Amino acid sequence: MTDASTASDTSRVETRLLVGRSPEQRLLREELAAAASGHGRLVVIGGEAGIGKTTLARDLAKAAADDGMLVLVGHCYDLTATPPYGPWLDLAADARWRADLPPLPAAFASGRIDEIDSQAALFAQARDWFAALAERRPTLVILEDLHWADHASIELLRHLGAGVASLPLCLLATYRLDELTRRHPFYQQLPALVRDTDCRRIDLRPLVQDDLRALVVARWPLAPPDRERLVAYLERHAEGNPFFATELLRALEEESLLRRDNGGWALADLDRVVMPSLVRQVIDGRVARLGEGTRVPLALAAVIGQEVPLALWAEAAGLSEDEVFAIVEQAAEAHLLDPEPDGVRVRFGHALIREALYDGVVAPRRRRWHRQVAEILAAQAGASPDIVADHFQRASDARAWEWHVRAGERAQRAYAWLTATERFSSAAALLEGIPGLESQRARLLYRCGRLRRYADTREGIANLAVAERVAHLAGDRMLAADATYSRGLLHCFAGEFGIGVAELEAGVVALEALPPDEARPSWSKATWLADALPARERADMPDIDPAADVLIAAGVHHRRGSLPWFLAAAGQLTRAQTIGEQFVTIVEGRPAGELTISATGHAWIGIGLANAALGRPDAARSAF
Repeated sequence: MTDASTASDTSRVETRLLVGRSPEQRLLREELAAAASGHGRLVVIGGEAGIGKTTLARDLAKAAADDGMLVLVGHCYDLTATPPYGPWLDLAADARWRADLPPLPAAFASGRIDEIDSQAALFAQARDWFAALAERRPTLVILEDLHWADHASIELLRHLGAGVASLPLCLLATYRLDELTRRHPFYQQLPALVRDTDCRRIDLRPLVQDDLRALVVARWPLAPPDRERLVAYLERHAEGNPFFATELLRALEEESLLRRDNGGWALADLDRVVMPSLVRQVIDGRVARLGEGTRVPLALAAVIGQEVPLALWAEAAGLSEDEVFAIVEQAAEAHLLDPEPDGVRVRFGHALIREALYDGVVAPRRRRWHRQVAEILAAQAGASPDIVADHFQRASDARAWEWHVRAGERAQRAYAWLTATERFSSAAALLEGIPGLESQRARLLYRCGRLRRYADTREGIANLAVAERVAHLAGDRMLAADATYSRGLLHCFAGEFGIGVAELEAGVVALEALPPDEARPSWSKATWLADALPARERADMPDIDPAADVLIAAGVHHRRGSLPWFLAAAGQLTRAQTIGEQFVTIVEGRPAGELTISATGHAWIGIGLANAALGRPDAARSAF
């Protein structure tokens, strides 16, 4: 291991004073030792904001680095702005500048997740990369704030966690218990994560009086009466939260209420001191002491996000590079910012610090800053559409919905379909009630319904019902008919074949009844149809299916080819066979694109199922 690699590991793992966590430290050190000997595991640490998850993770990271292990860290940010595979991309950015590591998977190396050809291939590449890492050096991977992670990130964690038992690799993830709601991907996937990976869960409890006493004694050796007064004060105001306790102690020291005296420490009378219990006010006081020239740029940095690129900060604030560096130095000394080793970005020392600064900005100024940041980012090549959309939305800017759509399409291409539905849903909500944009809103809701067909059929059915209604209002009969068909598809996926098959057929009949000019767009591979896979397009496949004009003239839609499969599954065997054979006869010998080829395959599957159920194994085998 080179000196440079050692420095890069230890620079990321500076730790703070840790009290009251001896049992948790012991468990984590045991897992670290087991991983170093080739028996890895996933460990998840949960607790409220400020309870000490990050401090505990940093303590373990320092121990790992001291033992010669490789340490890699990835972070999540606000759920609405975290892109697909967000913490893994952040970890890759940490790994990219280190020459001692094997080459990253292509999508993570470039950050171009929209170029992912297969989620299965990406997961295999990630697994192989981490295995190669661990073969070189035992490795600790830390993923912070998974309560803000997207579905795809957690699926990848679940995949990797299930395979680390035989590797010298420890995966450590932290999350906020108080942030989890039913809509959070981590809340939804935590039971499966625990079940499938044999992970160890650690839920952190508040500090008790003895823990607070240890915190005081470690840094401020006071006479026993003063010590007990201070401990009682912390117990009353910090409510067992170590971050709050530390902030209160710093505030007391900065106000000279806790001060050095004759070589020791003395505590002033606290009975008459009105010390705010809200950490926001404590942080506000510390920021105010830095002066207005520092406070305003720090507030703007809080609007940018938990991670702050220095170039973006300088441009948005109208500051020179040296002026930004001076602010970073002051803020780091005040324990507000942590500079990153790459020298081009900083992070707030704790999410609560950033949240306190953000909440302190009046709404009109906050909106203006969000718009300013969004416009700077939007002008940059390769800007994250998730982050741009979030800033525009927080600015109440009409451009937000288009960036949500871009973010959704990038997520769809990365096979992060549930994240895509969240972005499309956000865009659709912003379009509600806007005259002239009803068709765009209907398409977005349609896409949500299609993308949810495997994961959340009930919500998908509801999306498609609204899409059909809005499409009718917009005069888009093609979309309304396809929404009927797709709603039937989801009913079948939910096991409701009666209503499902009826709606499938009703949708097909409506599509086939459309005039050619209205029907033709439904033969397109356009991404809004949400059927096209996000792999690179084949050069020999045109946008409009080559069979479209011939089959439209014959009164046949490609959706008809899917009917036999579901008719057979519903027990309507003779109809499945008849419709299937009619369809394949019509399309035989025709020039075909992806949609016709796919529909033909579905028709043959339906024929095969029908023949198998009717006791005709040779005919079934031939069809399959």
